[in-house]
Amino acid sequence: AGDAMAGEKPDRGGALAWCGEALKIDPGSMEARKKITSLEIFAVMDFTGKNVSGADASIVTDLLRTELVNTGIFNILDRANMDAIMAEQKFQNSGCTEQECAAQIGKLLNVTKMIVGTMSKLLDSYHITVNLVDVQTGKILSSHNAEAANSRELREACGNLAGKFAAQ
Repeated sequence: AGDAMAGEKPDRGGALAWCGEALKIDPGSMEARKKITSLEIFAVMDFTGKNVSGADASIVTDLLRTELVNTGIFNILDRANMDAIMAEQKFQNSGCTEQECAAQIGKLLNVTKMIVGTMSKLLDSYHITVNLVDVQTGKILSSHNAEAANSRELREACGNLAGKFAAQ
């Protein structure tokens, strides 16, 4: 992809393409996979709450965002920057959870992948469903879910979800 000169922005797209070619040669290369993930920027949209408050869903979103960062694999756009960009663009995302909308927001945020999800409560347990969406295609690349018996287990459930995404 070539070396960046001082003061220049690195060519992230070129580096991603180079790593993609490396994976074609050696599909099992963990080094190439980690390099691709480190070049991509992910954003995590606030989860939609089903039978839980929006505040609770937002807190669980923050827990997952933290666990993704703690894997050391993902570059996650922080919430403050997301909010600032969306406010600057006057983008209203209320009710925006489908992958097409996630792709639209991802392009606005200039990220490569979006993570969207729901947090729901059914009887006495919480369920978190999370989708990884490719911003360019709007396609769901992977989907995972986790269950927590109570609010104390939600952090562990988010850690498990982050681990599932990191293992891909």
